[in-house]
Amino acid sequence: MIKVFEQNYLDIPLSSMMDNDIIISLDPQKRLGEKTWSVVVYTGNYPYAKGLFWDKAYAEQFALTLE
Repeated sequence: MIKVFEQNYLDIPLSSMMDNDIIISLDPQKRLGEKTWSVVVYTGNYPYAKGLFWDKAYAEQFALTLE
């Protein structure tokens, strides 16, 4: 399941994420600038980073390929 959050990844409560969820959220490190979107896959106790995007729409398209 893909979940989109309009907040920093570190501010999302773990209870909002389940095994194998694909999370789209703002990158806490702002690696590509102020509005960087990150795609991570949450598996159990650990999030695995999959990609960084300047545009939310690209992050959403990429997340669809991971489903």
